[in-house]
Amino acid sequence: MSKVSIIIPIYNTEKYLEQCLDSVKNQTLKDIEIICIDDGSTDNSLNILKEYSSKDNRFVVIKQNKEFPHNARNMGLQHATGEYIGFVDSDDWIDLNFFEILYTNAKKQNADIARTTYKYVYEDYDCDSELNPIIIKKYQQNKKLGRNDHSVVIWNAIYKTSFLREKKIDYFDYDLRMFQDDIPFTARVTMLSGKTIPCVGCYYYYRQNREGHLMTLSAKKIEMSLQANIITTNFLNTIKNKISRKEYINAYGRCIGRLDHFFRIYIKTEDNNPDFIKKYLDEYSKIAEKFKCINKYSTLKKFNNNIELLKNKNYELYVYKTTLNKNN
Repeated sequence: MSKVSIIIPIYNTEKYLEQCLDSVKNQTLKDIEIICIDDGSTDNSLNILKEYSSKDNRFVVIKQNKEFPHNARNMGLQHATGEYIGFVDSDDWIDLNFFEILYTNAKKQNADIARTTYKYVYEDYDCDSELNPIIIKKYQQNKKLGRNDHSVVIWNAIYKTSFLREKKIDYFDYDLRMFQDDIPFTARVTMLSGKTIPCVGCYYYYRQNREGHLMTLSAKKIEMSLQANIITTNFLNTIKNKISRKEYINAYGRCIGRLDHFFRIYIKTEDNNPDFIKKYLDEYSKIAEKFKCINKYSTLKKFNNNIELLKNKNYELYVYKTTLNKNN
């Protein structure tokens, strides 16, 4: 058993792949397995993977037909034998002490999850994640991270393998094959974790705005983002008696904020699906109504008009009202 299994899904990232693989291969923590899943690449990515695996037996290369990142990660989870599991995207990279810091601290404190800082990397500059100050502050105070002290990214952390499997949360949702499968995953692991700790002294580097980036939005991807947050609200409702009311409301409010945000984008895309809109409005109305009943945050005010319009299924008026509010 290795200390950490690192899962890397790959699809047509030959331009960035060597930087990613070098940052993982040269980790100061040597007892790792590096599970690379080539998701039907049509460029030189698979040949690069074969070259690395021929020189370093810690690399495990798995080839599959194009089945999207969710299934590549699921394949990696099935093959992982490490005490902890981590994820790296093939167009990103990490500090060389990344997994040593995470593993050493997680092991010392017997944590289910160890989470660290990350940066957004653009072509001409980089910037810290909005989560970094929370992680640094909690670390300085020698405190655990709270259940809502996280973003929806999966790769700035390691997860105890036995914890994922005992809680039956070692999977990514099949319905979210193209986009935002990390939202339900991060909710499940964070809400069910017995101990999540902050770590400092290393960074994950999250590359932005590259050509062909998975985050490039389309109507289909936005549909999956909306579905991801609906899955997450349904999950939160199954565990609301196992966490505090404040934690539940905070997590639920974050989901509904994302739902509102992405739907506002969706209704303005040229290739939106009217049938999906009708189906989604029913779900959104139920979710928003529940949030209205359980919470009195001031941020709810911006939803009130929307909820009334959704009840009446007045889609055209909703679009007009949304546009009007944005312009004002």
